[in-house]
Amino acid sequence: MGLLLIVLGAGLIFAQVNKVAVIDVLLNWWPLLFILLGAEVLVQIGLNKDEVIKVKYDIFSIIIVFIIVMTGLAVQGLTEVGFINQAKIALVSQDYLLKTEPAEVTVGPGIKKLVIQAPPGTLQIHTTSSSNITASASVNVSADSPEKARQILEKSASCQSYISGDTCYVSFAAILNGSDLGYRCRITEYTLVLPERLDVVIKGQNNPLKIDAGQVASNWQINGAGDIELNYNTGSDLLVNTEVHDRSQLEGNVEWNVLENANQEDPGYSIKGQYQTGQGTHKITILDGNNVELNSIN
Repeated sequence: MGLLLIVLGAGLIFAQVNKVAVIDVLLNWWPLLFILLGAEVLVQIGLNKDEVIKVKYDIFSIIIVFIIVMTGLAVQGLTEVGFINQAKIALVSQDYLLKTEPAEVTVGPGIKKLVIQAPPGTLQIHTTSSSNITASASVNVSADSPEKARQILEKSASCQSYISGDTCYVSFAAILNGSDLGYRCRITEYTLVLPERLDVVIKGQNNPLKIDAGQVASNWQINGAGDIELNYNTGSDLLVNTEVHDRSQLEGNVEWNVLENANQEDPGYSIKGQYQTGQGTHKITILDGNNVELNSIN
């Protein structure tokens, strides 16, 4: 036991001086414990070979040896299935907040509508005169070094899209797994830049949604989002309709036209809010949302 403690102490000093993770040393060299314990017994016998040594195995000693052996076998088994590696990464990893490189989706002139399957996290949407959709994300990566975190981020994708007829469908990956066991990354915020000419349908997951619509030039339908902040440029020609539980959920710097007890089929959404500017040519319909904040931006 004394030899074991000496070697263990020397190993810990080596790890501190050379800035080596102690957990790595322990997990890589733990079988040495059995070698040292066995060597110490053999050395003790060798030093006392001229004496008659009576070896006695009581029940307590047998239990201790059994526990040591079974623990060693269990650790080896868990190492082979990858559990120990995951535990090691969990102990030494840190969280890094990184941003993905913007991904572009080309939208041809034949595309008229965009359907967005909103992610669980916060989604920010901006509009532009460009004909492309641009997607990016803020990602929380758990890794044992900044370099490893960037490698995992580069191997991951946050946005998928496909086109059917005149409609482009966009969805997001909420949780991304790196190719190495135990490393993970999670998207915390998504940013989407859309062509302003497209009609938009957003299918929410009770997620926060912020839309900077600019000069509104298309129709929008938002279903099942959480708290919604919608900003538009003053002078837009639009009509906004929404239904909420309570009048206090209609927020922003505009004067809502409020109609109470408007939904007889669903009494839970008994307050209808409406706002119109201009002729109301472009319509924004918000269904099954929470708080709705509408702001006119000069």
